Order: sequence, then structure tokens, then C-alpha cells
Amino acid sequence: MSAGIQMVNVPYKGSLSFNAVVAGEVSAAFVSVLSALPIVKSGRVRAIGVTTRERLDVLPDVPTIAESGIPGFAAENWFGVSVPRRTPEAIVRRLNEIIAAYVKSPEVKERFEKTGARAIGSSPQEFEQLVRSEFKRWGEVVSKAGITVE
Repeated sequence: MSAGIQMVNVPYKGSLSFNAVVAGEVSAAFVSVLSALPIVKSGRVRAIGVTTRERLDVLPDVPTIAESGIPGFAAENWFGVSVPRRTPEAIVRRLNEIIAAYVKSPEVKERFEKTGARAIGSSPQEFEQLVRSEFKRWGEVVSKAGITVE
């Protein structure tokens, strides 16, 4: 929206939109790096930008959308672990220690990085802040774009 680009959304299930790009049925699609990486590396399609805040190690020559002329653009997939609100703090802390140690291990970090993902392993407080900021940020986008439930 901030760039004034007009695009038509063509709904596809899963990563079928990427198949449509490969087949020449649509001009472009936003797809996960995991889905796109093998086809991009084969040369059958060209990656023109990544939606992350920083360039990806697996596609170092592909600029971020922000670098390409839309300052501040970032749309990243992230995953986290949640527990019920009243879970005792000692259990939350211990689960966080175990999960953070796992995702920060060299083997797991390497496996993630090969797919274009980053293993972070943040604290429960950092994760809560991320969730809150993402809800606020994307809520503003939904509101500004006038998006409604169909």
C-alpha cells in the first residue's frame, strides 16, 4: 500500500501460486523460501526480493523488499511455543530453557539456515512482545486497507 502498487490477489491453496509462476500463469507470487529455494536455485524462476528485514544467507544476491525501494517493508514468518496463561512460571522457564538450547544448537541452526530460516530462541517476554507488536502492526494494515471478513 505504501508503494502505491496495484496487484490483484489470485487465491491459491498452499504453494500452488508458485507453480503458477513457474508455469507462466501469473507474473509473481509471495511464497516461502523453503518452497521456492530449489526452483530459484535451478534457474527456472528469478527471486526478485525477500520480505525479511535482512538478506538471507541462502540467497545473498537477492535484495530485501525494503532495499528495493519500499522502506520499512518486512513480512516474516515466525513460529513460537505458547502455553496456557496460568502455567506456573517455573514450568514456562524450564520449557524455554530446553527449547532455546535446542534451536540454538549448531546442528539445528545449520538445518534452519539451509532453508532460509533463522533459529532465535528468545525469552518468553521477548516472544510476547513480538506477538503484541505483530498484532498491532498487521491490525493497522488490515484497517488501512479496509480488509473485512468475507
